[in-house]
Amino acid sequence: MLLSEARLAGMTDYIELPVSHFGLLLSRQVARQYLQFLKEGRFSH
Repeated sequence: MLLSEARLAGMTDYIELPVSHFGLLLSRQVARQYLQFLKEGRFSH
């Protein structure tokens, strides 16, 4: 999948992180961003 295909109408925020698809499960940076989004509705840029 291309990153451009991950964007959807009505999204409130978007970030790209330098991790592989499998790395999403193990990355501390991804976990921090995930929690940030759940708390604030936005990623930390």
